[in-house]
Parts: sequence; structure tokens; C-alpha cells
Amino acid sequence: MFDLHFSPEAFVDVPSLTGKGLLNNAFDLHFSPEAFVDILPLLGKGLLGVFVVICAIWALVALLNKIAK
Repeated sequence: MFDLHFSPEAFVDVPSLTGKGLLNNAFDLHFSPEAFVDILPLLGKGLLGVFVVICAIWALVALLNKIAK
């Protein structure tokens, strides 16, 4: 979705001379709609991970409620 390009030239920027920080121009972000399809597997893994963690917490709470009764 976003292409991230690293620019080593940005680190030669001297903050005291330009008034800018070292990382102001270090990354060039731009929107790339075709990259969305490439990121879908990573997005799916993240959503599955969140789902698994929520289910694990739900199961632990249910088990603790059953034990506490």
C-alpha cells in the first residue's frame, strides 16, 4: 500500500544549519494501490493472530469462571 524508500543522503543534513532534524527527509512515503494486494497475506496473519489471542483470553476467563464456581 505504501512504498518506503530509504534515502541515505538525508543523514548528511546538519540540523543546526537547516533547522530540520536528521530524519525529516530520510523516508519517502507515497501511496501505491497495487501494493495492497501484496500486503494482504501479512494483514491476514495479523488479524488471525489477534483473533487467536482474543480466543485464548476468552477461554482462560471461561476456565477461571468454571473453576471459581
